[in-house]
Amino acid sequence: MNIVFIKQKARQGLYDLSAHAHQERQEEKITIEEIEKALLKGGRIEQYPKDPRGESCLIASIDSDKPLHIVCGQ
Repeated sequence: MNIVFIKQKARQGLYDLSAHAHQERQEEKITIEEIEKALLKGGRIEQYPKDPRGESCLIASIDSDKPLHIVCGQ
């Protein structure tokens, strides 16, 4: 997945969170703003081109000593 594409979609708010992502976010007290910031400032650390659910990648970011890992798919 293209990191520029991911950042563009994050800036435009053109993304969805899965039910699992919402659940994890709430359990770990992660805000939508923190997710967007991580997508915009983070970097791709792994690529999953053969993911059975479709191509995806792992984005990592650290903000205020709070590390976030986000799986992005198409």
